[in-house]
Amino acid sequence: MAAAPSAILVVDEVNGPYKTIKEAVMHASPNAEIRIASGLYADNIEIKTPGLRLVPKDKEADIIWVAYVGPALTVNLPEDGKVYLNNFKFTHTATDTGVKDNDDDGKPQVLIQAFATETMDKSTADDKDPNQSNGKNLHIYDRMNTIIHVKRGKIEINDSILSLNFIQKQDEVPLPAIVLSPGSYGKFVGLDIKGNILNPTIGILCRNANLQVEECSINNHMCGGILIYNEKIETQVRISRSKFTNNKPANIEVLGYTTQNGMEEKVIVIEENTILGTDKDGIGVKVGVAAKPKLFLNLIKDLKIGVYVISSDPFIYRNSIVECQTGIMSTVFQNHVAEPRILINEIRGHEENGILVTGLNNNTVIKNNTAIRDNKKAGIRVECQAYARIMSNKISNNLNQGILIVENSHAYVHGNYIYQNIKANIAFGGSLSENTIIIRNKIFNSASEGIFMILAGRCIINMNEVYGNYDGIIAVESVPNLHFNSIFRNRNNGVIMLRGSKPDLRENNIYENEGVGLVLREKSFGPAIKNVIQDNEMDLVVEYETPNLEKELIEKNSIGPDQRLPQRTKCNLI
Repeated sequence: MAAAPSAILVVDEVNGPYKTIKEAVMHASPNAEIRIASGLYADNIEIKTPGLRLVPKDKEADIIWVAYVGPALTVNLPEDGKVYLNNFKFTHTATDTGVKDNDDDGKPQVLIQAFATETMDKSTADDKDPNQSNGKNLHIYDRMNTIIHVKRGKIEINDSILSLNFIQKQDEVPLPAIVLSPGSYGKFVGLDIKGNILNPTIGILCRNANLQVEECSINNHMCGGILIYNEKIETQVRISRSKFTNNKPANIEVLGYTTQNGMEEKVIVIEENTILGTDKDGIGVKVGVAAKPKLFLNLIKDLKIGVYVISSDPFIYRNSIVECQTGIMSTVFQNHVAEPRILINEIRGHEENGILVTGLNNNTVIKNNTAIRDNKKAGIRVECQAYARIMSNKISNNLNQGILIVENSHAYVHGNYIYQNIKANIAFGGSLSENTIIIRNKIFNSASEGIFMILAGRCIINMNEVYGNYDGIIAVESVPNLHFNSIFRNRNNGVIMLRGSKPDLRENNIYENEGVGLVLREKSFGPAIKNVIQDNEMDLVVEYETPNLEKELIEKNSIGPDQRLPQRTKCNLI
């Protein structure tokens, strides 16, 4: 409960005693309350008196505060000083000339339109170079065009509208609705911050400052919804229960880093927000180099990229990321390390990949996600020398592969349920594939292969259950280690080795496949010890005669009687 004001000042442009907000602020003592009557106010005000409360005079008051040039409100208080505002309608026209065209009740038509809705257009995704960010580079100065500039001290605004959707003067320099300078603090609850699809605007620019956003609506800003930039300082940011719509290139951008001994409570938290695009354009949350935000329980939908990670370490937890072009893209900038953690999310229905992991020094962790499914390309794609740890996820019903590990990349795949993907449940091969480990997964019901590998090095495929696929495992020109796997009830063959593959087969159980249990074609052969190959439609097919076949394969393994071996031929002509 707020303390009683030290004084009460009334602003009424007709009856006074103060005719303008600026006049009342100039005469206010610390902790005074300024009650403002309905009206149109065109003031540029700097508040240097701490503790002021600017509130409506009447419950139904309609207070419109317009700026034509410079900040409508500048807060310049001692570090612990605070100002409070409630129930205002702010707008900025970005021109120093008044508006002459009036409507029937005498109010400028531009201000009526400033609080209207508008249609939306398209933009493109931002470049990943952090040096191109307005969060870092936009020049902040005293007379910049903005609605609210917090230079020093604290501000709290509740239940207000900040509108930039009818800027008169076109400019290449973005116009932010709110600017928080280094060391300042802003708390915003229940705001509607409207952008302008024809001119570059920013919702909130927070640079080395503390920010709290709750239950706000931020939409149609062509240079970013909220831009957060920190550099070597500890700040606290919390964005919660707000709705972001059609902000480009990113709805929320987080860039910069804290000190190595950063305090746990000084974090950036983005939680329980709804972040929406239009026609799969823009970015939901962009996390730039070295940033470590926490993303919890957000709905992110219909964007070009749901979450865009660039050489940073976000914690992405329990979000629903759906129907974007790409769900999560984890990439690197100039080979800086990326170590995002992607845990317990729903990632589905994307036009391309559910999760894309790309670039050298990318060590993305993908764990315990409840659904990586219904994506039109791969559920998870790893490429360009990246390394992914993929553990305990449910990956299903993707139109291409469940997991695709492209040449020159590798992954640790453990404890996943990977099923019902149209192409291979897991596909990999080429350079660095020898570093891929696939262990203790359940891999089943693919329309194609359970595991497909080509030109794979001495990778490890151990203790998996591979069943119900069209083919269990296919290896082409590969040298895999297959140990302790159960490969059963596949609709065609259990294991197929092609083009001179040299597998190491040890203690696998290959049974009840509807085709052949083990197929060795095109002179494929390798060590095989203590495998059980039984109860298949045909247990073993070997295309070419191989030295020591009887000794190395037939005698050292338990193979059923249904075998097709190469025929030994002998010339009888003398």
